[in-house]
Amino acid sequence: MVFPDPCNVIAGSIHNNKHVWVKIIEESNSEVLNWVNNYVDIHDFMQPFKGMFWGVQYDDVYPPSRQFNNAGNCQEHIDFINDEITSRLQSGAGTLLGKVGEVQPPHIVSPITIEPTKPRLCINLMYLNSFMKDTPFNLDTLVDVPKTVRKGSFLTKLDDTSGYGNIFVTESSRHLLGFEWGGYFFSCNTLPFGWKNSASIYHTLNLQGISFIRSKSISCLLYIDDRLIEKFHGNLPNDLDIPAMRSHIALRYAVRLFISLGNTMLDEDGKSLPHFTPFPTPLSSGVDAFAQTYKEGEIYYAFPPFCMIPTVVNFILQERLSCTLVFPDFKPVQPWFPVVLAQASQLVTIGFKGGTGVLLYLSKKGFLSDKKGLQWNMLAASFSFDRVHEKN
Repeated sequence: MVFPDPCNVIAGSIHNNKHVWVKIIEESNSEVLNWVNNYVDIHDFMQPFKGMFWGVQYDDVYPPSRQFNNAGNCQEHIDFINDEITSRLQSGAGTLLGKVGEVQPPHIVSPITIEPTKPRLCINLMYLNSFMKDTPFNLDTLVDVPKTVRKGSFLTKLDDTSGYGNIFVTESSRHLLGFEWGGYFFSCNTLPFGWKNSASIYHTLNLQGISFIRSKSISCLLYIDDRLIEKFHGNLPNDLDIPAMRSHIALRYAVRLFISLGNTMLDEDGKSLPHFTPFPTPLSSGVDAFAQTYKEGEIYYAFPPFCMIPTVVNFILQERLSCTLVFPDFKPVQPWFPVVLAQASQLVTIGFKGGTGVLLYLSKKGFLSDKKGLQWNMLAASFSFDRVHEKN
Protein backbone atom coordinates (compact mmCIF):
# COMPACT_ATOMS: atom_id res chain seq x y z
CA MET A 1 0.00 0.00 0.00
CA VAL A 2 1.44 3.40 -1.04
CA PHE A 3 1.22 6.38 1.31
CA PRO A 4 1.97 10.05 0.52
CA ASP A 5 5.43 11.12 1.60
CA PRO A 6 5.01 13.25 4.78
CA CYS A 7 8.18 15.16 3.86
CA ASN A 8 6.49 16.60 0.77
CA VAL A 9 3.53 18.51 2.16
CA ILE A 10 1.85 21.10 -0.05
CA ALA A 11 -0.41 23.61 1.68
CA GLY A 12 -4.10 23.82 0.83
CA SER A 13 -4.19 20.42 -0.86
CA ILE A 14 -7.91 19.84 -0.24
CA HIS A 15 -8.80 22.74 -2.52
CA ASN A 16 -7.15 21.00 -5.50
CA ASN A 17 -9.82 18.30 -5.49
CA LYS A 18 -13.12 20.09 -5.07
CA HIS A 19 -14.78 17.61 -7.42
CA VAL A 20 -14.04 14.81 -4.93
CA TRP A 21 -15.38 16.72 -1.93
CA VAL A 22 -18.62 17.51 -3.76
CA LYS A 23 -19.28 13.77 -4.02
CA ILE A 24 -19.01 13.11 -0.29
CA ILE A 25 -20.28 16.31 1.38
CA GLU A 26 -23.91 16.13 2.35
CA GLU A 27 -26.04 18.61 0.40
CA SER A 28 -27.28 20.30 3.57
CA ASN A 29 -23.72 21.14 4.68
CA SER A 30 -23.23 24.27 2.58
CA GLU A 31 -20.75 25.76 5.08
CA VAL A 32 -18.26 22.91 4.61
CA LEU A 33 -18.62 23.11 0.83
CA ASN A 34 -17.93 26.85 1.05
CA TRP A 35 -14.69 26.18 2.96
CA VAL A 36 -13.54 23.79 0.25
CA ASN A 37 -14.50 26.07 -2.63
CA ASN A 38 -13.71 29.52 -1.22
CA TYR A 39 -11.40 28.94 1.79
CA VAL A 40 -12.12 29.69 5.45
CA ASP A 41 -13.00 33.31 6.23
CA ILE A 42 -12.05 34.26 9.80
CA HIS A 43 -14.52 37.16 9.68
CA ASP A 44 -17.38 34.64 9.63
CA PHE A 45 -16.45 33.66 13.20
CA MET A 46 -15.99 37.18 14.57
CA GLN A 47 -18.05 38.83 17.30
CA PRO A 48 -17.68 42.04 19.38
CA PHE A 49 -15.42 41.91 22.43
CA LYS A 50 -15.84 43.90 25.62
CA GLY A 51 -13.35 43.32 28.39
CA MET A 52 -9.72 43.44 29.47
CA PHE A 53 -6.88 41.81 27.55
CA TRP A 54 -3.28 42.04 28.74
CA GLY A 55 -3.92 45.25 30.67
CA VAL A 56 -5.88 47.02 27.93
CA GLN A 57 -9.64 47.64 28.02
CA TYR A 58 -11.59 46.84 24.84
CA ASP A 59 -15.13 47.53 23.70
CA ASP A 60 -14.90 46.94 19.96
CA VAL A 61 -16.79 45.24 17.15
CA TYR A 62 -13.54 44.53 15.27
CA PRO A 63 -10.07 43.97 16.82
CA PRO A 64 -7.96 47.15 16.74
CA SER A 65 -4.53 46.82 15.13
CA ARG A 66 -1.91 45.53 17.60
CA GLN A 67 1.70 44.32 17.54
CA PHE A 68 2.98 42.01 20.27
CA ASN A 69 6.48 40.84 21.21
CA ASN A 70 7.45 37.20 20.81
CA ALA A 71 7.70 34.88 23.82
CA GLY A 72 11.02 34.75 25.63
CA ASN A 73 11.55 31.03 24.96
CA CYS A 74 11.94 31.71 21.22
CA GLN A 75 15.58 32.66 21.78
CA GLU A 76 16.26 29.12 22.97
CA HIS A 77 14.98 27.63 19.69
CA ILE A 78 16.30 29.98 16.99
CA ASP A 79 17.44 27.26 14.57
CA PHE A 80 14.20 25.32 14.98
CA ILE A 81 12.10 28.43 14.32
CA ASN A 82 14.17 29.32 11.25
CA ASP A 83 13.71 25.81 9.84
CA GLU A 84 10.00 25.73 10.66
CA ILE A 85 9.28 29.09 9.04
CA THR A 86 11.32 28.12 5.97
CA SER A 87 9.34 24.88 5.69
CA ARG A 88 6.05 26.76 5.88
CA LEU A 89 7.14 29.20 3.20
CA GLN A 90 8.20 26.35 0.93
CA SER A 91 4.92 24.46 1.38
CA GLY A 92 2.80 27.58 0.84
CA ALA A 93 1.43 27.65 4.38
CA GLY A 94 2.99 31.05 5.04
CA THR A 95 4.02 34.23 3.21
CA LEU A 96 7.00 36.52 3.71
CA LEU A 97 5.54 40.04 3.66
CA GLY A 98 8.78 41.98 3.90
CA LYS A 99 11.25 43.68 6.18
CA VAL A 100 10.09 45.49 9.30
CA GLY A 101 10.10 49.23 8.62
CA GLU A 102 9.89 48.77 4.85
CA VAL A 103 6.43 47.23 4.44
CA GLN A 104 3.01 47.77 5.97
CA PRO A 105 2.70 45.43 8.97
CA PRO A 106 -0.20 42.99 9.23
CA HIS A 107 -3.29 44.28 11.07
CA ILE A 108 -2.43 41.98 13.98
CA VAL A 109 1.15 40.89 14.69
CA SER A 110 0.75 38.10 17.22
CA PRO A 111 3.58 36.70 19.35
CA ILE A 112 5.09 33.37 18.45
CA THR A 113 6.07 30.84 21.10
CA ILE A 114 7.45 27.32 21.32
CA GLU A 115 5.57 24.39 22.79
CA PRO A 116 8.72 22.54 23.89
CA THR A 117 7.56 18.91 24.28
CA LYS A 118 7.33 18.14 20.50
CA PRO A 119 8.63 20.90 19.87
CA ARG A 120 5.99 22.90 17.98
CA LEU A 121 5.99 26.47 16.70
CA CYS A 122 2.80 28.18 17.85
CA ILE A 123 1.29 31.58 17.18
CA ASN A 124 -0.31 33.00 20.30
CA LEU A 125 -3.66 34.17 18.95
CA MET A 126 -5.27 34.88 22.31
CA TYR A 127 -5.90 38.51 21.31
CA LEU A 128 -7.66 37.54 18.07
CA ASN A 129 -9.48 34.73 19.87
CA SER A 130 -11.09 37.27 22.21
CA PHE A 131 -13.14 38.40 19.20
CA MET A 132 -14.10 34.88 18.08
CA LYS A 133 -17.36 32.99 18.58
CA ASP A 134 -17.42 29.63 20.30
CA THR A 135 -17.81 26.71 17.88
CA PRO A 136 -18.37 23.62 20.05
CA PHE A 137 -18.22 20.17 18.47
CA ASN A 138 -18.33 16.53 19.55
CA LEU A 139 -15.37 14.16 19.41
CA ASP A 140 -15.20 10.39 19.37
CA THR A 141 -13.36 9.31 22.54
CA LEU A 142 -12.05 6.15 24.18
CA VAL A 143 -15.57 5.58 25.52
CA ASP A 144 -16.70 5.00 21.91
CA VAL A 145 -14.01 2.42 21.13
CA PRO A 146 -15.59 -0.61 22.89
CA LYS A 147 -18.96 0.37 21.39
CA THR A 148 -17.51 0.22 17.89
CA VAL A 149 -14.68 -2.30 17.90
CA ARG A 150 -15.45 -6.03 17.93
CA LYS A 151 -13.39 -8.61 19.78
CA GLY A 152 -10.57 -9.99 17.66
CA SER A 153 -10.57 -7.06 15.21
CA PHE A 154 -7.46 -5.42 13.83
CA LEU A 155 -7.16 -1.66 14.33
CA THR A 156 -5.18 0.91 12.34
CA LYS A 157 -4.53 4.52 13.36
CA LEU A 158 -4.17 7.15 10.63
CA ASP A 159 -2.81 10.61 11.43
CA ASP A 160 -2.52 13.63 9.12
CA THR A 161 0.81 15.36 8.58
CA SER A 162 0.49 19.15 8.98
CA GLY A 163 -3.27 18.72 9.06
CA TYR A 164 -4.23 22.36 9.48
CA GLY A 165 -1.92 23.25 6.61
CA ASN A 166 -4.29 21.49 4.21
CA ILE A 167 -6.88 24.28 4.50
CA PHE A 168 -6.37 27.81 3.22
CA VAL A 169 -7.84 30.91 4.85
CA THR A 170 -9.06 33.76 2.65
CA GLU A 171 -6.77 36.58 1.55
CA SER A 172 -8.76 39.01 3.69
CA SER A 173 -8.15 36.83 6.76
CA ARG A 174 -4.38 36.63 6.48
CA HIS A 175 -3.66 40.14 7.76
CA LEU A 176 -5.16 38.96 11.07
CA LEU A 177 -2.63 36.11 11.26
CA GLY A 178 0.64 38.05 11.13
CA PHE A 179 3.81 37.51 13.13
CA GLU A 180 7.38 38.83 13.17
CA TRP A 181 10.68 36.98 13.25
CA GLY A 182 14.23 38.06 12.53
CA GLY A 183 13.17 41.56 11.53
CA TYR A 184 10.63 40.36 8.94
CA PHE A 185 6.83 40.20 8.86
CA PHE A 186 5.06 36.98 7.90
CA SER A 187 1.45 35.85 7.60
CA CYS A 188 -0.28 32.47 7.82
CA ASN A 189 -2.07 31.26 4.69
CA THR A 190 -3.66 28.20 6.30
CA LEU A 191 -5.51 27.35 9.50
CA PRO A 192 -3.09 28.25 12.30
CA PHE A 193 -2.44 26.10 15.33
CA GLY A 194 -3.63 28.45 18.08
CA TRP A 195 -6.72 29.92 16.43
CA LYS A 196 -9.78 29.19 18.54
CA ASN A 197 -11.84 27.72 15.71
CA SER A 198 -9.21 25.68 13.83
CA ALA A 199 -9.95 22.36 15.58
CA SER A 200 -13.69 22.64 15.01
CA ILE A 201 -13.25 23.41 11.30
CA TYR A 202 -10.71 20.65 10.71
CA HIS A 203 -12.73 18.06 12.59
CA THR A 204 -15.90 19.01 10.72
CA LEU A 205 -14.13 18.65 7.37
CA ASN A 206 -12.65 15.28 8.29
CA LEU A 207 -16.04 14.12 9.51
CA GLN A 208 -17.32 14.30 5.91
CA GLY A 209 -14.84 11.61 4.84
CA ILE A 210 -15.48 9.51 7.95
CA SER A 211 -19.24 9.68 7.39
CA PHE A 212 -18.75 8.58 3.77
CA ILE A 213 -16.59 5.63 4.85
CA ARG A 214 -19.11 4.56 7.47
CA SER A 215 -21.79 4.52 4.76
CA LYS A 216 -19.67 1.88 2.99
CA SER A 217 -19.93 -0.50 5.97
CA ILE A 218 -16.53 0.41 7.43
CA SER A 219 -16.37 1.09 11.16
CA CYS A 220 -14.10 3.96 12.19
CA LEU A 221 -13.68 6.74 14.74
CA LEU A 222 -12.42 10.34 14.43
CA TYR A 223 -10.62 12.68 16.82
CA ILE A 224 -9.86 15.91 14.86
CA ASP A 225 -7.06 14.57 12.61
CA ASP A 226 -6.65 11.11 14.15
CA ARG A 227 -8.66 8.23 12.70
CA LEU A 228 -9.09 4.73 14.07
CA ILE A 229 -10.04 2.31 11.28
CA GLU A 230 -11.48 -1.09 12.24
CA LYS A 231 -12.88 -3.29 9.47
CA PHE A 232 -15.23 -3.77 6.53
CA HIS A 233 -18.61 -5.25 7.56
CA GLY A 234 -19.99 -5.99 4.09
CA ASN A 235 -20.27 -9.34 2.33
CA LEU A 236 -17.12 -11.23 1.34
CA PRO A 237 -16.54 -14.62 -0.29
CA ASN A 238 -16.01 -17.35 2.29
CA ASP A 239 -12.33 -17.81 1.42
CA LEU A 240 -11.67 -14.11 2.11
CA ASP A 241 -13.88 -13.72 5.17
CA ILE A 242 -11.18 -13.45 7.82
CA PRO A 243 -10.48 -10.55 10.24
CA ALA A 244 -7.17 -9.61 8.60
CA MET A 245 -8.78 -9.27 5.16
CA ARG A 246 -11.70 -7.22 6.51
CA SER A 247 -9.22 -4.90 8.21
CA HIS A 248 -7.09 -4.68 5.06
CA ILE A 249 -10.06 -3.74 2.85
CA ALA A 250 -11.16 -1.06 5.33
CA LEU A 251 -7.68 0.43 5.57
CA ARG A 252 -7.07 0.40 1.83
CA TYR A 253 -10.40 2.09 1.14
CA ALA A 254 -9.84 4.71 3.85
CA VAL A 255 -6.31 5.54 2.68
CA ARG A 256 -7.37 5.86 -0.93
CA LEU A 257 -10.27 8.12 0.03
CA PHE A 258 -8.19 10.47 2.14
CA ILE A 259 -5.45 10.62 -0.49
CA SER A 260 -8.02 11.44 -3.17
CA LEU A 261 -9.46 14.21 -1.00
CA GLY A 262 -6.03 15.80 -1.05
CA ASN A 263 -4.52 14.58 -4.30
CA THR A 264 -5.74 12.72 -7.41
CA MET A 265 -4.34 12.52 -10.91
CA LEU A 266 -6.01 15.10 -13.15
CA ASP A 267 -6.07 15.62 -16.90
CA GLU A 268 -5.33 18.90 -18.70
CA ASP A 269 -8.89 20.11 -18.02
CA GLY A 270 -8.61 19.51 -14.27
CA LYS A 271 -10.82 16.39 -14.31
CA SER A 272 -9.85 13.13 -12.67
CA LEU A 273 -8.45 10.56 -15.10
CA PRO A 274 -10.57 7.42 -15.56
CA HIS A 275 -8.94 4.46 -13.86
CA PHE A 276 -9.70 1.05 -12.38
CA THR A 277 -8.51 -0.14 -8.99
CA PRO A 278 -8.24 -3.54 -7.23
CA PHE A 279 -10.72 -2.37 -4.58
CA PRO A 280 -13.71 0.04 -4.76
CA THR A 281 -12.32 3.54 -4.27
CA PRO A 282 -13.81 7.05 -4.63
CA LEU A 283 -13.80 8.34 -8.23
CA SER A 284 -12.40 5.12 -9.70
CA SER A 285 -14.24 3.85 -12.75
CA GLY A 286 -14.77 0.53 -11.01
CA VAL A 287 -12.96 -2.66 -10.08
CA ASP A 288 -13.66 -4.73 -13.19
CA ALA A 289 -11.67 -3.44 -16.15
CA PHE A 290 -12.60 -6.60 -18.06
CA ALA A 291 -16.30 -5.76 -18.21
CA GLN A 292 -15.89 -2.39 -19.94
CA THR A 293 -16.54 -1.27 -23.52
CA TYR A 294 -13.33 0.02 -25.07
CA LYS A 295 -13.49 2.60 -27.87
CA GLU A 296 -11.96 2.07 -31.27
CA GLY A 297 -9.07 4.38 -32.01
CA GLU A 298 -8.13 4.80 -28.35
CA ILE A 299 -4.74 3.67 -27.07
CA TYR A 300 -4.88 2.28 -23.54
CA TYR A 301 -2.28 1.79 -20.84
CA ALA A 302 -2.07 -1.11 -18.38
CA PHE A 303 0.18 -1.66 -15.39
CA PRO A 304 -1.69 -4.50 -13.67
CA PRO A 305 -0.97 -6.27 -10.39
CA PHE A 306 1.71 -8.81 -11.22
CA CYS A 307 -0.53 -11.79 -10.43
CA MET A 308 -3.00 -10.59 -13.09
CA ILE A 309 -0.54 -10.09 -15.96
CA PRO A 310 -1.45 -13.35 -17.82
CA THR A 311 -5.17 -12.54 -17.53
CA VAL A 312 -4.60 -9.02 -18.84
CA VAL A 313 -2.49 -10.31 -21.75
CA ASN A 314 -5.26 -12.73 -22.76
CA PHE A 315 -7.83 -9.94 -22.53
CA ILE A 316 -5.77 -7.60 -24.72
CA LEU A 317 -5.41 -10.27 -27.40
CA GLN A 318 -9.02 -11.41 -27.20
CA GLU A 319 -10.42 -7.89 -27.50
CA ARG A 320 -7.62 -6.79 -29.85
CA LEU A 321 -6.96 -3.63 -27.87
CA SER A 322 -4.33 -1.12 -28.92
CA CYS A 323 -2.51 -0.91 -25.65
CA THR A 324 0.82 -0.44 -23.89
CA LEU A 325 1.44 -3.04 -21.21
CA VAL A 326 4.09 -2.43 -18.56
CA PHE A 327 5.41 -5.42 -16.63
CA PRO A 328 8.57 -6.76 -14.95
CA ASP A 329 11.00 -9.02 -16.80
CA PHE A 330 10.68 -11.88 -14.33
CA LYS A 331 13.44 -14.45 -13.97
CA PRO A 332 12.88 -17.33 -14.49
CA VAL A 333 10.83 -16.41 -17.56
CA GLN A 334 7.08 -16.69 -17.02
CA PRO A 335 4.84 -18.92 -19.25
CA TRP A 336 2.97 -15.93 -20.70
CA PHE A 337 6.11 -14.08 -21.85
CA PRO A 338 6.47 -15.90 -25.25
CA VAL A 339 2.90 -14.83 -26.07
CA VAL A 340 3.77 -11.19 -25.41
CA LEU A 341 6.98 -11.54 -27.41
CA ALA A 342 5.08 -12.97 -30.38
CA GLN A 343 2.10 -10.63 -30.38
CA ALA A 344 3.58 -7.26 -29.37
CA SER A 345 4.49 -4.88 -32.16
CA GLN A 346 7.29 -3.44 -30.04
CA LEU A 347 9.04 -4.41 -26.82
CA VAL A 348 11.39 -2.01 -25.03
CA THR A 349 13.18 -1.91 -21.70
CA ILE A 350 12.14 1.18 -19.76
CA GLY A 351 14.15 0.49 -16.61
CA PHE A 352 16.89 -1.77 -15.35
CA LYS A 353 17.16 -3.79 -12.16
CA GLY A 354 18.30 -1.57 -9.32
CA GLY A 355 17.42 1.58 -11.23
CA THR A 356 15.58 4.41 -9.49
CA GLY A 357 13.18 6.95 -10.91
CA VAL A 358 11.27 4.51 -13.14
CA LEU A 359 8.30 3.88 -10.85
CA LEU A 360 6.50 6.80 -9.24
CA TYR A 361 4.81 6.89 -5.85
CA LEU A 362 2.00 9.18 -4.80
CA SER A 363 2.69 12.15 -2.50
CA LYS A 364 1.04 15.50 -1.84
CA LYS A 365 3.33 17.00 -4.49
CA GLY A 366 2.02 14.53 -7.02
CA PHE A 367 4.10 11.51 -7.99
CA LEU A 368 7.67 11.12 -6.69
CA SER A 369 10.43 8.87 -8.01
CA ASP A 370 11.09 5.47 -6.47
CA LYS A 371 14.34 5.62 -4.50
CA LYS A 372 14.66 1.93 -3.57
CA GLY A 373 15.34 0.63 -7.06
CA LEU A 374 13.65 -1.94 -9.30
CA GLN A 375 13.65 -5.63 -8.36
CA TRP A 376 13.66 -6.64 -12.04
CA ASN A 377 14.12 -5.00 -15.42
CA MET A 378 10.91 -3.20 -16.39
CA LEU A 379 9.51 -3.73 -19.91
CA ALA A 380 6.85 -2.03 -22.01
CA ALA A 381 5.06 -3.98 -24.74
CA SER A 382 3.07 -2.17 -27.41
CA PHE A 383 0.05 -3.93 -28.96
CA SER A 384 -1.55 -2.45 -32.06
CA PHE A 385 -4.69 -3.75 -33.79
CA ASP A 386 -6.72 -2.23 -36.62
CA ARG A 387 -10.15 -3.23 -35.28
CA VAL A 388 -12.09 -1.19 -37.87
CA HIS A 389 -10.21 -2.76 -40.81
CA GLU A 390 -10.66 -6.26 -39.39
CA LYS A 391 -14.43 -5.79 -39.18
CA ASN A 392 -14.57 -4.89 -42.84
